[in-house]
Amino acid sequence: MSDFGKLEARFWQRGTGKRLRGDVHAQLLAMYLMSCESARPFGLFYLPWVLLLDETGMSAKDAAGAMERLMLEEFAYYDRDEGLAWVPGMAIRRVGDELKEGDKRRPALVKEWLALPSHEFRSMADADLRA
Repeated sequence: MSDFGKLEARFWQRGTGKRLRGDVHAQLLAMYLMSCESARPFGLFYLPWVLLLDETGMSAKDAAGAMERLMLEEFAYYDRDEGLAWVPGMAIRRVGDELKEGDKRRPALVKEWLALPSHEFRSMADADLRA
């Protein structure tokens, strides 16, 4: 878990959060992915399915439906075989648009980036950060 980050209140008022209104499982899962202890600043992290179920309290059916909805919204992706979650744009949401050269978070973020697993999500995350 990172010691820094933020959740945006505007999630509920526009964008994905607004589009998810009425789908409480998808809303819960979206907020969980952005705030769970497993989450990492770049949005790519190991998250076993059983842990997701345990911590959200959702049934496997509800969680699968919620994840499918989040993937359709392009908010998050999940590889169940690998237990990997990816939330595009999470670095911007949790860290900010840019880090200044002297930012004390920089070394920790570099370490996190270098520790990311080799996976198609890693390539997608790399492209996401360069955009």
